[in-house]
Amino acid sequence: MLEIDLTKTDGLGDFPCPHCGTIISPDDMSEESYRILEARSVRRGFLDEILIQCNTCKSIISIVGFEEVEKREKAKPSKRKTENQILKLLEDGIPLTLTEIAEALNKEPKVIFRSLRKLFDKGRIISDPKTRSYMLAEDA
Repeated sequence: MLEIDLTKTDGLGDFPCPHCGTIISPDDMSEESYRILEARSVRRGFLDEILIQCNTCKSIISIVGFEEVEKREKAKPSKRKTENQILKLLEDGIPLTLTEIAEALNKEPKVIFRSLRKLFDKGRIISDPKTRSYMLAEDA
């Protein structure tokens, strides 16, 4: 099994598959380049590991380092929680992509990705797989 440690990635949160080089992006909500196999062990509110499979070479990749990335992000000064900032951005009714939200909030895309997942799971936002954009859910 291959491993990606998020604490060792930079930039937009994209990373190449360690086996074939296919770019895997958290912005890819359609799971076009990968699919999520399993989320493992949540402790102290942090995900320990996610297993994904590269759709190109079928390699299984373990993604770790969520807790450290979250700790680094929390250490940065913030007036509001990221989720509330995202909801405020989406109030205008204009669909935005992960990258657009990250740029508007000046935060790393992987942090925005986690917040979008939380908001999606709570039913506060919806996503459009064709445009890879997010908007407020009707009843949010």
